Amino acid sequence: MSQQLNLLPAEQRGLNPAVLALIAWAVVVLALFAAWGVNQFRLTAAKKNEAAAAMELKEAKATIKQREDTRAALAEEIGVHKPIADSARQFLSLAVGLGNAEGISSYFSTMAGVTEEGLWLTKVEIVGLKVRQIEGLSLNNDAVMRYSQHLNAVFADRGVQFTSVDLTPQAIGSPTSGKPLLTSTKFIIR
Repeated sequence: MSQQLNLLPAEQRGLNPAVLALIAWAVVVLALFAAWGVNQFRLTAAKKNEAAAAMELKEAKATIKQREDTRAALAEEIGVHKPIADSARQFLSLAVGLGNAEGISSYFSTMAGVTEEGLWLTKVEIVGLKVRQIEGLSLNNDAVMRYSQHLNAVFADRGVQFTSVDLTPQAIGSPTSGKPLLTSTKFIIR
């Protein structure tokens, strides 16, 4: 016959409820720390994302500001150039009204074809694409009269007629040069 002896005390045979409570409490604390760590990781990632989004927003605002400044500068520049463009547009519309592709150059070509000995031009005033006034110098008053008659003849088909001639005597040269002064006539043909 055999007999069994139990050498363990009766208290140690099963798990003590206090030990079980302690183990359960440790598992709960570990779970809470793990959850806290995961939340900290997520919070850090969210803060990084927020910082990146804030930087992108700042860059977007800077880009928008730059574009608004550029738009304002362009609007200002357009405002400066608009009167010039309007003048050019008006000039072109007048040039088209001439019916001549050469425009003003034909006036200069015509004047270049009318010559007179001892007479030279210093200024030509063109208003509304029509020659209004011609200024120059001449050594002979008769040359001015012949020149104005020739101009009226060649410009008659263009609707330009010169009706007055102003003659003003003036001296050419310097009295201190020791050379005799030349007398010329400044003329204005209108």
